[in-house]
Amino acid sequence: MIEIFTSLFAGGTTGLIGSIISRVADFKLEKMRFSHELEMTKVENEQIRLEAEFKFKVVDRESDAAEDVAASQALSASYRADSAAYLPKAKGPVSAFFMGFVDFLRGLIRPVVTLYLVVLTTLLAWELYDVIRMFEATPAMTDESMDLFNEVVNMVLYLTSASTLWWFGSRPKAKG
Repeated sequence: MIEIFTSLFAGGTTGLIGSIISRVADFKLEKMRFSHELEMTKVENEQIRLEAEFKFKVVDRESDAAEDVAASQALSASYRADSAAYLPKAKGPVSAFFMGFVDFLRGLIRPVVTLYLVVLTTLLAWELYDVIRMFEATPAMTDESMDLFNEVVNMVLYLTSASTLWWFGSRPKAKG
């Protein structure tokens, strides 16, 4: 009878130890699987982030390209509008006179406005230079005057470069 109890106890203990070892091994295996899945999720998230950054850069570049195309088309349309003439559409001498006069005025608008703005800005710069020389003794006034003078100089440079590039820059060739 003792052998029966000993066998039962030893068998139960062996089964219990085997079950505990199996559970510990299963736990460690599950922990390894979880750790692997966590690492794979991190890798996937990094890959998704990199793909999103790449797609954003592509969209940004496409947007810049579309902006450049639109600006080029607007410039071309502006050049085409400049070359439009009303005189050929005139019917009769009175109409031809007025259409010719309109074409003449249209042809003068940009050069006259450009010249006016450049001359006006230059006159403002000279006035500011005189003001600066008058208030040289006052440091605060000189600083403010110099800031304003610098802005006017920047304006003159901008207007000069814009008008020069407009009039003498390369224009798109007409098709055909």
